[in-house]
Amino acid sequence: MYKIERIHDPYGYPVYSLYNSETGSAVEINDQRGGILTRILLQGKDLLHLDGEIYKDKEKYIRGGVPILFPCVGKLKDDTYTLDEKEYHLPIHGLARNFPWKLVGKNEEKGEMVLELNSTEETLKIYPFEFNLNFTYILQENSLKILQEYKNLSKKPMPFSSGFHPYFRIPEQVDVRIRASKVLNTISNEIEKCPKKIPDVEKEAGYLVLDNQEKEVRADFGAYKLTVAFDDVFRYLLIWYVETEKFICLEPWTGKPDALNSKETLLWIQPGENLKTWIEIKLDM
Repeated sequence: MYKIERIHDPYGYPVYSLYNSETGSAVEINDQRGGILTRILLQGKDLLHLDGEIYKDKEKYIRGGVPILFPCVGKLKDDTYTLDEKEYHLPIHGLARNFPWKLVGKNEEKGEMVLELNSTEETLKIYPFEFNLNFTYILQENSLKILQEYKNLSKKPMPFSSGFHPYFRIPEQVDVRIRASKVLNTISNEIEKCPKKIPDVEKEAGYLVLDNQEKEVRADFGAYKLTVAFDDVFRYLLIWYVETEKFICLEPWTGKPDALNSKETLLWIQPGENLKTWIEIKLDM
């Protein structure tokens, strides 16, 4: 039996909780802090890393959970991009994680919540397009699926990149398996042959997978295994590992960093049209 409630999390924030007491599965979403997923519990397994001290500070970017990336992924050069000969400024990973979202639908029978983000006068100052983002969260016993709809409400084509930044906690160990031949090492900024093992270093590693040959990435955490599956539109995968903080990020991205400047790998939606896509996080015991 599913239940959707407004509760306060351990840090005092009001969040939306969707849970099933029979299966031990639950998610929590902080709508006021960028619609971020702060908890994913599947069959009693707490999957996400969340730095509580940083999370409590409303002036800092959250280090943990599942931030939403839009309309850019990664960092723009000097946090700046140009459109129609006008300069705009966006922080790393864009604006969606910095504005409040709104719960617009729920279905306790099916275990679904729907949240949305609409453009405002403030967003138009940094991204000159009217838009609507509509995300449906579907909780199952061993999976969470996120259906996404990106709508262009402007009178001109809308360019963007999107993605997710899930921080997975490492309870024992981690071994990530992908099928690819080349990666961009985000620490050295050099293109390298895809490592046979990720992570392949002790302290920190960052790889942008350039030619992922499967529409999923699998990770073995010892006590359980996870699969992050995604639609074809997510052409790239960012893997970031920090040993001292015991997390690994497995991030589906639709484009490359700085795409709003390079105009490469961008998605474009025509006026009045939309794009629908999805990702899914699945637990294997």
